[in-house]
Amino acid sequence: MKLNPTQKRVFCAINAYPQYNDRQLAEALGMKRSTVTLTRHFLQRHKLYNLEIFPNYKHLDLAMIGLKYGDYGKIRPIDYQQRMKLMTKEMKISECVWSLSCSFRGFSLFYAQDFHPIIEQLQAWDALFKSVDYSVLIEDQFFSPSAIKAFKFLETHDYVAHLLEIPPLQKRNALSPASSLRRNEKKVLQQLVDSHQKSNAEISLASGLSRSIVGQIKKRLIDRGVAKFIHLPSWPLLGVNLAVFFHLQAYPENMGLTNTLQGRSEVIFLLASSHHILFLALFRDYEDYQDSFLLKLLKEEKQLIKEPREIFFPLKETKFHLDPAPALKKMFTII
Repeated sequence: MKLNPTQKRVFCAINAYPQYNDRQLAEALGMKRSTVTLTRHFLQRHKLYNLEIFPNYKHLDLAMIGLKYGDYGKIRPIDYQQRMKLMTKEMKISECVWSLSCSFRGFSLFYAQDFHPIIEQLQAWDALFKSVDYSVLIEDQFFSPSAIKAFKFLETHDYVAHLLEIPPLQKRNALSPASSLRRNEKKVLQQLVDSHQKSNAEISLASGLSRSIVGQIKKRLIDRGVAKFIHLPSWPLLGVNLAVFFHLQAYPENMGLTNTLQGRSEVIFLLASSHHILFLALFRDYEDYQDSFLLKLLKEEKQLIKEPREIFFPLKETKFHLDPAPALKKMFTII
């Protein structure tokens, strides 16, 4: 879909500053507020993006972050909800906060507060799929938050600016140190991730806190980077048709590769420890992937990489499931 220069600038600004209202965007762009409002309505009407709020794992009391990926054989798990229909209520994995799925392939990210229950759930999931089709290939990876050396979650702005052929905007990064959340902060965060469109009045009613307290906590959570706005463009409408998930078993001394990948605009998700690098990168099509700097880099660094794996996701057929609310609800049941 082709956008005019004004639409490109507003789209790029919404991506860079998803928490801004139209007045703030207009000030940042030097435009009239009415122009920004009309352009935003155009982008929303054509479903060019979705906005979500996602919690920063560093501020949660997690025992582990887990990833599951694989080729699921002949059972065609088209999306996360349909996979869940194969489960009993006891086996449902509410710790899943993000997943990609298309026919025969899937990838999921988990936030878990307890180690053993989630391991048992994942093993039961694996057993169920393998009982249907022995050709299923599934991989599980688990990381203690303290073992994560680099983390990049759905950072799309630089890649969007590249696609639109305009300079990226300067983003303000929250540098607040990780800390445990207070009781009222948990209440507000739970409501925010349930729906970023909830007003302070609605959050106040659900949490039992006053509107002024809700406003203060909400601002604090966003300013500290505890609650992060996630901008999800409709990639096929922008001419991006392929996502590739990689798992590299790298040597501990290979932090240079991790740093390079973290700085690449096409890499929108990355999780790296001393021995593993897992990331998701976007490309216009398979030919673009074959000619990419990223693939050349991996070939050049092959002496530093053990057992590279890749899974292709055609984006027109792929469904994104982004919903941290069930996981947070399970974690915050003590409040």
